[in-house]
Amino acid sequence: MNNETLPIRISKAELEELRARARAEGISRGNLVRRSLKAYCATSQEAEAKTCYEVIKRFLGRSRGRSKNISSNPNYLAAYGR
Repeated sequence: MNNETLPIRISKAELEELRARARAEGISRGNLVRRSLKAYCATSQEAEAKTCYEVIKRFLGRSRGRSKNISSNPNYLAAYGR
């Protein structure tokens, strides 16, 4: 496996959080960062893979305080086109 070193700059507060989390989980800081990167990339790939329909489908067909059959209810169509 080809490994590369990635130098990054983080604040002292971020470094302390990284150390504390790695210590709490019993893993190295490098392993924690690699695992976090894998999780982040997997999550962003799943979000990119969604179609527009998949993103909005939970909102389709929902209206608050109105009849569910607006398109065929004569009461709503009575003034249409006037």
